[in-house]
Amino acid sequence: MLPMEGRLHKYFTSPALTAFESGDLSSDSLLLFIGGLTDGYLTVGFIPALAEWCNSRNWAFAQVNLSSSYGGYGVGGLDGDVEEIERCVKYFGHDVGKRRIVLVGHSTGCQDIIHLLLTKGGKLPEVLKGVVLQAPVSDREYIASQMQQEVYDGYVELARTMKAVEDGQEIMPRKVCDVIGGAPITADRFWSLAAKGGQDDYFSSDLEKDERPWSRLPKNMPLLAVYSDEDEYVGEHVDKQMLLDTWKKDCPSDATFVLLPRARHDISEEGSVQVTAFFQHLGTFLDKI
Repeated sequence: MLPMEGRLHKYFTSPALTAFESGDLSSDSLLLFIGGLTDGYLTVGFIPALAEWCNSRNWAFAQVNLSSSYGGYGVGGLDGDVEEIERCVKYFGHDVGKRRIVLVGHSTGCQDIIHLLLTKGGKLPEVLKGVVLQAPVSDREYIASQMQQEVYDGYVELARTMKAVEDGQEIMPRKVCDVIGGAPITADRFWSLAAKGGQDDYFSSDLEKDERPWSRLPKNMPLLAVYSDEDEYVGEHVDKQMLLDTWKKDCPSDATFVLLPRARHDISEEGSVQVTAFFQHLGTFLDKI
């Protein structure tokens, strides 16, 4: 892999948080990428290609580093992520001078975006013009699929018990941590990711309409959701097209839902047909911003 050239920004001082900008650095339009669990700079395969694509369209591209990036996800959560993402958006808008910012979430980064829209609502930064969800899949359903039902139930019950005695910020046993990436994880964060109705549980296929987030989203925020047809983190029991159709019916906003054929969770390596198709959908979306 060739080195990526660009500009490193410190958008917050304590803790010291950074964002790496590439693409067209002179542009006042920015695509801001938010990774998923264990992600950080350059951990998603199509990032270099996306940066080059942004450059070709006269857009800047940035990857944001959060307190929860890499192995920090286990002691963080959506509330903290949202505060840091909002700070980053305001930094690029106010301090750097960007006039249009579109968020792109990958995997659990999609939960960050939905949580931002739901919790900030009408107080969203004016410079934020749209959001993109790439691989908005259920962490809960994936975690449950990786073990026997009784083991899963036991881990969730342990987290519930720890939370009930105000030990939610304590670390779960190592065997539980190993289920989700291996980093130390608190009972609060495990519950959020693994329990039905947990804070991260936005995309599970068994949620009822009033449990799903779509009908509560701001009506004036353009949204593109791209779901991979061969996502390895989604069970075979999930009818992906039916799921997207259901979400679309729920959603009051200017929303587009796309099922990307033959694509995996991170789509595929740069230069693939699937990545090109993703960029085509992204380009159509950005043209409307």
